Amino acid sequence: MSGTAAGAKKAWRIRRAAQAGIVRERRAAQRQRLELVRRAMGLAERESDREPGRRVSGLTINLQKINEDVTLRDLAGRIGVLQQMGNDAKIAAQLRANILPLFSAVRATVEGGTQEMRDLVEQNLLRKGDPRYWCDTSWLQRLLERLMCLHYGFSLHAKTWGQVDGYRIYRSLTYLHPKSLGGPLGPWEWSEDGSTLVAIHRSYSLPDGSREVDERIAIEEIDATVWWQTGENWEGQSLIRPMYGSWVRKDLASKIGMIALMNGGVGIPMAIGGPSDGPRDQETLKTIAKDLRGGSKERQFIYLANGQKMEYLTTNGAIVDARPIIDLQNMDIASGGATDFMQAGQTASGSRAGGSVMMVSYMQQLDAVVRWLQDQMNHGAGYLMGLTEELIGENFRNVKECPEIRLSRVSPTEQLDNVPNICDAVQKGALTHDLTVENHIRNALGVPEITRAEFEAARAVPVTNLGGRP
Repeated sequence: MSGTAAGAKKAWRIRRAAQAGIVRERRAAQRQRLELVRRAMGLAERESDREPGRRVSGLTINLQKINEDVTLRDLAGRIGVLQQMGNDAKIAAQLRANILPLFSAVRATVEGGTQEMRDLVEQNLLRKGDPRYWCDTSWLQRLLERLMCLHYGFSLHAKTWGQVDGYRIYRSLTYLHPKSLGGPLGPWEWSEDGSTLVAIHRSYSLPDGSREVDERIAIEEIDATVWWQTGENWEGQSLIRPMYGSWVRKDLASKIGMIALMNGGVGIPMAIGGPSDGPRDQETLKTIAKDLRGGSKERQFIYLANGQKMEYLTTNGAIVDARPIIDLQNMDIASGGATDFMQAGQTASGSRAGGSVMMVSYMQQLDAVVRWLQDQMNHGAGYLMGLTEELIGENFRNVKECPEIRLSRVSPTEQLDNVPNICDAVQKGALTHDLTVENHIRNALGVPEITRAEFEAARAVPVTNLGGRP
């Protein structure tokens, strides 16, 4: 019995020592983790003290790729899908409704700064005046290329500089198609701390059949226009991206509807032989059925005997109607483009009663696009310099006021409606007839602006009453 007790006591000591060892290991691991946390916190504090104010937006990035889109993560694949979506008639209508009015209803002028600055901006970017200063592409073409950001989420131009009479000008602004972006690691190159974009990478085919695998362009040489840009998301968000789900469902419904229409509308010839038909009669009946599959039936006829039957196999009952689901997806697509009023009266239960009300919201959103476009033209996307700012900065020193390209309101009728009110206010003394009011009225009427010297000379000439009572 004594030997048994001694063995039990020995085993107890061994188990206790093992437990103590496990506890010591756990405590050592805890102390090690705590030390790592303290070191990391100290490192973060030292980094913060060394570079105050530098922050990272927290964008979901992997090497040189942005992974913010949870469904269409890959940029190249997303660009391909957006191209396909742009070929849909309804989605193309949304893009054109948000792009074409900016060509016809918006006028661009240059305001602010000195006359020399305004002349340089007008000649180089708006292509007015001396052709030697013109950028090689027209204003409307570059405007369309910028607005491609509504289609793809962003639009990029590569800058090429030139020199004329001592002025540094944009000789060309080359549009870089989004599908050309990419490289071995991705299209976007960030700084080491991930806080700023430093370059883009491109991969594309050349006319001679060779391929540019990885072209690097510094971000300072890029003019970017990004729709719905937040933080470092230089891919933005396409205007038609919210229409993706409706487009997929509409495409599927269209295919199902077409299959149902073919099954129900294009019958399959079906021949039933008679009870006494022999091999020869069966072959003749097969030949007749095959002839009914194609060819003109204007002069065809068949002769049946001995209980033979010939009919078409089609869908029993009503054919599946895919139009309601397609109409619903078209309405959702129109809502994504703020053009609901265009769909009024086009569906089975549609009405034009609220069309004008919905159009007001559309015009407000369209004007917001103009205001955003004007801001990125002058002041750039993100921390990049705008074209106007950079052009003035390259040619002038000690600039007190930088000129800006101003885009007029989208609605021309609203501008014209205000002209009588302004004239009436000037006549009654509520507004002063100064150069600002004069040029505002001239812009609304589409008349060229005048300088201060021309304004003072015009005021010195007595006004002749052209009609009515004095």
